[in-house]
Amino acid sequence: MKEIDVYISDDYYKAYLSLRLHGESVGPEEIYEALKKKHVVYGIDDEVISALCELNEDVLDELVAEGQPHIHGIDCEIVYTYEAGVHSHPTILEDGTVDFKSMNLFQKVSSGQVLATKIPATEGIDGMTVTGKSIRAKNGKDKQFSFGENIEPDSEGRVLKATSDGIYKVENGKILVQNYMELDNGVGVETGNINFKGDIVVNGNVCSGYRIDCDGNLTINGLVEGANLISAGDLTITKGVSGHNDCRIECGGNFVVKYIDNAEVCVKGNLEAGEILNSKVFCDGQVIVKGKKGHIIGGEITARYAIDATTIGSRLGVITLINLGVDIDSIKELRSLKEEIAEEQETVRRLKQFIAILNAKEKKEIITDSEVETLKKCYESLEQMTYMIKEKTSRFKHLREILLKAQKGQLKTETIYPDTLVKIGMHSYFIDEAILRSILKKSDDQIVAIGF
Repeated sequence: MKEIDVYISDDYYKAYLSLRLHGESVGPEEIYEALKKKHVVYGIDDEVISALCELNEDVLDELVAEGQPHIHGIDCEIVYTYEAGVHSHPTILEDGTVDFKSMNLFQKVSSGQVLATKIPATEGIDGMTVTGKSIRAKNGKDKQFSFGENIEPDSEGRVLKATSDGIYKVENGKILVQNYMELDNGVGVETGNINFKGDIVVNGNVCSGYRIDCDGNLTINGLVEGANLISAGDLTITKGVSGHNDCRIECGGNFVVKYIDNAEVCVKGNLEAGEILNSKVFCDGQVIVKGKKGHIIGGEITARYAIDATTIGSRLGVITLINLGVDIDSIKELRSLKEEIAEEQETVRRLKQFIAILNAKEKKEIITDSEVETLKKCYESLEQMTYMIKEKTSRFKHLREILLKAQKGQLKTETIYPDTLVKIGMHSYFIDEAILRSILKKSDDQIVAIGF
């Protein structure tokens, strides 16, 4: 006697048929009746049943009904643009060499940059068993962004964006953008060069050969050696600058420092220091050198408005240059114009020599066609160069006149030693013997010293 068995999987999503015919045949209605007895009413494959009846052979666990498995929703996922921790590593250059000064210690971000993206949770899809029972699926769980300062979500809450330039950080599970950077162990081989749009605080020294570019205020709680510093805002150095003649500092605001030794400094605001030694200083404001020592010895100090120092120069006769009443930009432009005019005048001299040679060949009718073309271009270059020299010379004379007419600027000091040269505009005053408690300023086209 034939046997018809129906087996349902444990999850009720599949039904299997086994046939043992023992030489008899089987019809579809018999199989449907067997399925009905097992309560299989959904997902029955009529084609498979028809084929089995035509085949009329024993089968074992043939899939004859399949339900719709339920699919749980996928939980929301937040994809972060950067890793939570950034590990410093050197930069590999195009030629294969390694730049250990560019260490990528911090992950810098720009305003408007996407920092995190939310992949929404999906809804679950309900299932249906072969017995006709509906299985409810779970929807994916939502997640909320966790963020701090200088970050905001978009209107749909799908992405997080930085609202200012700064440093990407993760604190207590929250991502945030700090518009200041703090370095706890100074700047050197472990950090590499630093370039940041914001304020920087360095707790430690800045080693020789390294560079800091800061678009905000820069504070260095330590010593600066032969390094390059650029600060768009104020600059403070607590322990001073030992530049070793290989240090350049540019400050767009006010500069406060304990001392400056063998460095080149350019300050747009005021400069306050405890002492300045053998340095070249340009200041668009006032230079104030006070404190326990309060002296300026050697080098060249230029200030637009005033210099106030306890002592200037040295008993040992160290040459010290003081410039007053002129701004940094004018001095830089004058020097640049002087160099450019000299170079262009040399170019003109060589052009004239070459033109003379080609003219001589032309008179002898031995000049080639290419040389004729070259001669034409030389005349054009000469005309253009002559015009440029004329314009630059005119600008140079104009700046000199401004400097000659400079009236502002004064030097106040307790003691100014011999071998100090003081200039206000284009007027000079050479100190050949010590002057005490005096103010040097311009009066009636000459520099005078007035006691106080």
